[in-house]
Amino acid sequence: MDDHQIHLILTVMKTIRIITIFSLFLFIGMTVVFSEKIPGNNIQKQIIATHYLVNVHFTSDVSLCNPYLVEVVDESGHAVAAPQVFQPLLGVYSFYEKGPVKGTRTAILIPDTGLPHFVCPNEIFTTKDSETGNFWLGQTYPFNLYPTVYPPVPVPIGSVSAVGVD
Repeated sequence: MDDHQIHLILTVMKTIRIITIFSLFLFIGMTVVFSEKIPGNNIQKQIIATHYLVNVHFTSDVSLCNPYLVEVVDESGHAVAAPQVFQPLLGVYSFYEKGPVKGTRTAILIPDTGLPHFVCPNEIFTTKDSETGNFWLGQTYPFNLYPTVYPPVPVPIGSVSAVGVD
């Protein structure tokens, strides 16, 4: 064998080695991605927890310049799961709580006091969404929040509202 043939063989072997390594990483990466998308792969978490699904209906006419958190709290105001950072393009947030539980659960959108705030032309407000009752394991309970730049109007105690007497 001459030098040209040896060089050609070494080049081919190097190319095969690179393709093999790339294929191995691609195979491992795709296995991880597809294993997360298999229906029921998340069954253990669903069976042992109560699922709260918070839909945030954010419109493009609301400007956002400060960080906010989406939370689900109990009747005492304590978070039942870790708060999640609000992202305008992400409309759905999932929270899990060990259950079953009885009480009130409320979805809220609040300013994140742990990060720097700026003076903004508008603050974001939303009416809380609450449910009271039994929250069972493996069940999903939806909540809806509608951020706006208008603060909620307080209803005086004892007045008649659209829902009834407060």
